[in-house]
Amino acid sequence: MRTQVERLDGAAVRAWSLGATTALEAARGPIDSLNVFPVADSDTGTNLYLTVAQGADEVTALGAGASAAQAMAAFARGALVGARGNSGVIASQFLLGLAAGFEDGEPDAVALAHALDVAQAMARTAVACPVEGTILTAASAAARAAGGTALEGGDLAATALAALRGAREALGRTPDELAVLRAAGVVDAGATGLVVMLEALVVVVTGRPAPGAVPIAARDLARTGTSEVAGPVAHGEFEVMFLVESATRDLGPELSRRLQALGESVAVVGGPDVWQAHVHTDDPAAAVAAGALGTQRQITVRLLGPHTSHGSSDVAGQPDSGQLDSGQPDSAQPDAGRLGLVVGTCAPGLIRTLARSGAVVMVLTGAPASPASVLRAVVDTGAAHVVVLPGSPAALAAALTAAAPVGSGPSGRSSSAGRQPVRLHVVEAVDDVRVVAGLAAAMTGRSVVHETAVHETAVHENGVPGAVAARLGAIRRAVDDVRSAELAVADDAAARGVADGLLAAGGEVLTLLRGAQAGDAVMDALLDHLAGAYPGLEVVVLEAGQAQPVVAMAVE
Repeated sequence: MRTQVERLDGAAVRAWSLGATTALEAARGPIDSLNVFPVADSDTGTNLYLTVAQGADEVTALGAGASAAQAMAAFARGALVGARGNSGVIASQFLLGLAAGFEDGEPDAVALAHALDVAQAMARTAVACPVEGTILTAASAAARAAGGTALEGGDLAATALAALRGAREALGRTPDELAVLRAAGVVDAGATGLVVMLEALVVVVTGRPAPGAVPIAARDLARTGTSEVAGPVAHGEFEVMFLVESATRDLGPELSRRLQALGESVAVVGGPDVWQAHVHTDDPAAAVAAGALGTQRQITVRLLGPHTSHGSSDVAGQPDSGQLDSGQPDSAQPDAGRLGLVVGTCAPGLIRTLARSGAVVMVLTGAPASPASVLRAVVDTGAAHVVVLPGSPAALAAALTAAAPVGSGPSGRSSSAGRQPVRLHVVEAVDDVRVVAGLAAAMTGRSVVHETAVHETAVHENGVPGAVAARLGAIRRAVDDVRSAELAVADDAAARGVADGLLAAGGEVLTLLRGAQAGDAVMDALLDHLAGAYPGLEVVVLEAGQAQPVVAMAVE
């Protein structure tokens, strides 16, 4: 039995980070089921788990001997970089506030209460429009209760217990403060996650299980359904997240202002040199462009809410949904029966189309993709088998590095025992035309693969389920069969020459990705030429908007 501690040292912070990760991993499914605000997309538990787990990875990487301040700073920094979703961004800012309060020595009761107060205040600054009845309310209640106990002379254990009690009481009141929770008959998912984190802190401080801890009552989604929840209509079809780095100025206020003009659920956290941004928006390309205040990296876009298929066990997805199998499952492990898809693109005009397919989209207009950013997107699919269509040579190199055996932890390392491995299948789609071809193959073959899944679920090839292998084969063949060419200058004669050269070997369908520099005159002349010279040719024009080439062409 562990003993009670009077001050939080580095070892205690490390134990808390690992304990909170384990507790959130166990609770993530039930917490996901409670998620109805701000979007009923059943991922709050998953997002909090992935956020906290990456913070714990950073603490573990410090090794033994780190101070409380060093450990807490690593916990917060890792959570900031690894934050998922609105709840994860707020939780990372809460941890940043704790880190700010841990700057002096090893916190005792008074210092912990102070740090909790700083944390709740900083968490509120993360959100453009704070709402009560959420994780913010629970954080404030925890800080008030801890402050009162510490002021009365309570020790560290009593103060931590008071914080937990305050958060629990606030959690119980969340349906009274937020109509959408009351209509669904649930408490707030984010506040529930904070209670789980504080329970883990109490375990570390007291050396005993948190008193009064009970299993989280999951909502019966099969009976109620997230789409039946009454409440305010959330705007924003897509979730956009990215990091912005700048060593010269505080980007937070301006970044928040820009994103508020484009969507809802805006959260911007971080500083002094890196910020994590989150927004729900109908215009993902504009949101990405709004973040160009510094060096952007780790830019991801995914479809939100009822548009996303969460936890489907069918490898082919839902045959009538028009989507691939994206989104987090309601369990702590990757879904072995689903095929996830990660795609990279340099073309802002393609982001909507790619994300609507169900893929997790990596936007490659910022810093070059890294293995860590690829792994983040892979984990976000929630699938045990994930196809990566990288979209550029640099992203391909990063994906191949990432494809070494990994765990399903948020950093890609098997940092916690029992996590199932994620299998990456990297396809050499090194440009946007090959990404589009691979995606088209994945979508076109869905009904065929669905039949395969029904009859061959027990068939495995090199450890790959038979239906997954069939789908992979279709994607690889489509990408390998692409014949492509690029128009480098906006010139009518050059455009005709490139198209004629590409079509000399024949072809039935020509896809044109129109770049930002392709004016109407060039495009009209090219289309007139194609109509006259190749009367049986089907021409598909996509407004891709890439900086280069002027026009990308692919024939099949």
